Amino acid sequence: MIRKYDKSDIDSLLNIWLVASIKAHDFVNADFCKSKVDDMDFIYPGGLTLRPGVQKDIFFDTIKKNYPDLLHEFQRRYSNNLSSGSPVKSSTNELYNNLKHLSDKYQIPIEPPHYMYKDLYPVYDEIYILLNHMVSLYSANGTDTKFKKSFKCLFSIFR
Repeated sequence: MIRKYDKSDIDSLLNIWLVASIKAHDFVNADFCKSKVDDMDFIYPGGLTLRPGVQKDIFFDTIKKNYPDLLHEFQRRYSNNLSSGSPVKSSTNELYNNLKHLSDKYQIPIEPPHYMYKDLYPVYDEIYILLNHMVSLYSANGTDTKFKKSFKCLFSIFR
């Protein structure tokens, strides 16, 4: 059954995340994944992609069989048939608006904390990521971020 998340669901949701992470990342030791459940401190947004063809057909058949009342909504969201499998822009905007609302409501950042990628990239990439995060944070608080285009241009020169 698909329904809205309730606070009492958190243990089940974390368990689903854990099982899915272990299955999707079999190259990472399962014990490591288990050890990180209590360390989650940001939301990493991700969306569903449905590439035209077999992938999309199987997904729609599964929805039709198990959740027929949701089929029309999924068909609407993926009506553009992009080769990337991305949904229509309004659907993506809706996802990010919902994530923003949850992020604000529960004060959970959407951007990964700096410690997660510190010293993993060349310093110019690390600065670029940090500046993007700053733009995101300033924008979320209603601050003008006109400088965004300037620093993107500047960093493209050094890459």
